[in-house]
Amino acid sequence: MVIAFLGGIFLGGIFFGGLLLTVRLLVRVRYPTVLMLGSLLLRLGILLGGLYLLKDGSYLNLPLALLGILIGRFLIVSKVKGQQQGSDEMRQEG
Repeated sequence: MVIAFLGGIFLGGIFFGGLLLTVRLLVRVRYPTVLMLGSLLLRLGILLGGLYLLKDGSYLNLPLALLGILIGRFLIVSKVKGQQQGSDEMRQEG
């Protein structure tokens, strides 16, 4: 069960970290629709495959993995907010 929880955190980091990377790349690519669709399919494939592996024959592992995914999302969001606050402070000083 601990492996399912930690694996969920890892999957959440990959899913939402990949989303963050995709959004940052959108302004640089020629076909942003292709990037968004490709990223979504890749991230969903990794997430669903990871959940299948973490299930490990017991459906009791899925709620723990989902909780881990939410914690992974929280970690990515807090990292982005911290970066934004740092850049806001730099703008105010400059």
